[in-house]
Amino acid sequence: MKKFIIVRDAYGLTQVLITKPNVFVDKNGNSINGKLSLESVIAVKGCVRRRPENQINLKFATGEIEVEAEKVTLLNECTFAPLVLREQQNVLESTRLTYRYIDLRSEEMQNNLRFRSHFVSKIRNFLLNECAFVEIETPYLTLRTPGVGHFLITCQLRAGAQEFVVPTRFPGKYYVLAQSPQQFKQLLMIGAMDRYFQIARCFRDEGAKIDRQPEFTQVNLCVLSNLVENLLKAALPFEVKTPFPRISYKESINDYGTDKPDMRLSFKLKDLSSSTNLASEKQKCVAFALKDGFRFLNKQLKSLEKSMQETCESLSFKGKIVVTKISENLVWDKRFDEAIRIAANKELNLNPGDILFLAIGQQDEVYQIMGKMRNECVQVLMKLEEHPYSSVDKFSFVWILDFPLFFAKEDGKLECAHHPFTAPIDEHKHKLYEDPLNTTSQHFDLVLNGEEIGGGSVRIYDSQMQSYVFEKILRENVSSMQFFLDALKSGCPPHAGIALGLDRLVAILCNASSIKSVMAFPKSSNSKDLMTNAPSAIDEESKRLYNIKD
Repeated sequence: MKKFIIVRDAYGLTQVLITKPNVFVDKNGNSINGKLSLESVIAVKGCVRRRPENQINLKFATGEIEVEAEKVTLLNECTFAPLVLREQQNVLESTRLTYRYIDLRSEEMQNNLRFRSHFVSKIRNFLLNECAFVEIETPYLTLRTPGVGHFLITCQLRAGAQEFVVPTRFPGKYYVLAQSPQQFKQLLMIGAMDRYFQIARCFRDEGAKIDRQPEFTQVNLCVLSNLVENLLKAALPFEVKTPFPRISYKESINDYGTDKPDMRLSFKLKDLSSSTNLASEKQKCVAFALKDGFRFLNKQLKSLEKSMQETCESLSFKGKIVVTKISENLVWDKRFDEAIRIAANKELNLNPGDILFLAIGQQDEVYQIMGKMRNECVQVLMKLEEHPYSSVDKFSFVWILDFPLFFAKEDGKLECAHHPFTAPIDEHKHKLYEDPLNTTSQHFDLVLNGEEIGGGSVRIYDSQMQSYVFEKILRENVSSMQFFLDALKSGCPPHAGIALGLDRLVAILCNASSIKSVMAFPKSSNSKDLMTNAPSAIDEESKRLYNIKD
């Protein structure tokens, strides 16, 4: 008699060799047959030995050894297995989330969550032991923050995340769940806890996406010179070159079409507007070319074109776009007039076999479309074994600086580009009172491979300036924030803070397609917990207790 079984634990797969009868027993020691269902829990006692040379499998960490079993004890038989791990790639995401306790056993989830734990441990070690920081927890239940109803996403203003409202036993009074520890971080600075950090759980009422969840984790801290770069150097599992490149918001939009550029490949957008006959100054003609791109992306060309069309549809774009291979005679889409074709051929130095991406239309929409397509092209090219572009690094960090402080809404009112606590640059302090729409902020974003992984700023520490932003610019009632204004009056030092998106950062480092793959129990795309069926209804007594009316 000679057979084997494969056992899986948290550290991989191990082959167990069965060479004699009556090896299998139940947890009471009674002999049972050896027909075990998948995912059953067993304990193996035996001798570890080297595999025969012709049976060594170096694909597995344990591929050079096997266990010759003396006893295999069935601890708990699996009688419910809606998810088969070896077929995981073909399983719907909704099924994986519904039976997450099984999905967590997969190699991907085991590796990702253990890497995340180790990464967080290195962050803590660096801040606590090398920088003398203090880890302080701040409240989840807090007060609504005025002036954070909208924020900027790549040249386009959209409704921002709402705060989760928490009913209380006090009629008409509510907490909100903290979107971030922003105010408490500043209060800690005022309280002389200058070297603060926390691994903070945060909450935002927005739909779950590939890079967003309604509850997520930040590395939230005050900022010292070069701190973030040194922190990442200490925690990352690979070498990084510092200092990271720094570019302005304006430069990022003009050259890459987005404030989240993927810098792993260096090609830029080209503004052809001055060489073409456009109807108005608000119109732009922007393009980029992938040199010899058809040789590398011929299979992906249709999907890239489809993605560009879908982006245009989502924006209700009224302009023109083209995604095309350049032919031998350099002739392409005749919907565009000759001036545009000549300008593109000359400015981009087009050659046969290049792939051209071009858009003409309203300025903000054109840059948003072209920025998204450039990032997508970089991501596709970086997955290839060979491409014609010089690569910077597998992981490419860049700081984006000099953001606008405010943007105008459709009704003419101003709103914060990020949040109302960001200070203007020193040269623009007077503009805050004279021309706030053209005031540059001291906000900074950290971008990795086309994803924003951190955002921070130098904060306003003057009570009068903070009050002016709330009342005169944002037209907010500041009565609820009087405690904060009083705190600033009590003697507040100049300070800055940043929050790193732990989930996004870990997802990029693990090469995961979604942050769901680096979170133990994420929500679905409609922000529901498919495993527990939350959110759920509450009973009438709870409604009365918390003054809730349907």
